[in-house]
Amino acid sequence: MSRKNRTAMTGSSMDTFSKTNESGFEDALICEARGLGLLREALQASGSDDVAVPEVISVDERTLVIPRIFGKPATADLMAGLGEGLAGIHQQQATKYVYIYIHLLQ
Repeated sequence: MSRKNRTAMTGSSMDTFSKTNESGFEDALICEARGLGLLREALQASGSDDVAVPEVISVDERTLVIPRIFGKPATADLMAGLGEGLAGIHQQQATKYVYIYIHLLQ
């Protein structure tokens, strides 16, 4: 898979991120979009608001588009929030089982 920037229609700012599928797996980006949704739901259910998981703007077999996430310096408070969010996810009881496909980026 390759990654490239995509300029949004809102002017010269880069406010979206576009990822193209060159993996050979037709459903790679569809699975990734599903995984982002499941992760966002799990974090919300755990009560965590310290971990940003983007909502998918659009996805098909060729392209995944999400809002750009701007990084922040890794402070002790943010790292603690990340740890608490991950712990909250792992404390939830599974109500369904899903297969997660991991595609290595080259």
